[in-house]
Amino acid sequence: MSSLSTAPPQVQISVSIFNVSAGQIIPLIGLSVTDPDYVDIELSSGTLSVDGSPPLTVTVSALYGRILFPVRDGISFPYLSGRGLGSRAVQLRGDITSMNAALAATTYGCEGVDGCRGGVTDTVTILVNDEGYTGLGGPLSASGAIRVDVL
Repeated sequence: MSSLSTAPPQVQISVSIFNVSAGQIIPLIGLSVTDPDYVDIELSSGTLSVDGSPPLTVTVSALYGRILFPVRDGISFPYLSGRGLGSRAVQLRGDITSMNAALAATTYGCEGVDGCRGGVTDTVTILVNDEGYTGLGGPLSASGAIRVDVL
């Protein structure tokens, strides 16, 4: 697809329903993001050369549970919403390769003190924003959700 597209990024969720017991930590298998406009950038001017990838911002949040990002290479946590070490809401920023590595290792846990008990249904929401670095139409976003049934 051309880099001058108006296509938004996408959240890929291969498993949309998980079951968890209170106190259990589970991997959120199959999370990733894509952006049809995403291109690596190579700028060169005389003796200065910069290789880079435009950043994406991804926000992951849960109503009750806590999100953990054990893989953090190439990712920054630019806002005060959490650092991915057991937060309800986390905002990450990084290139698409680093972002997908972090998402692939994401875990979810929910304790009784968080309101998790048998019969509770939690929702983990994933929002991706391409920050408008490539393509047309300015910043574009997409979201997806995972249902977590507490047993």
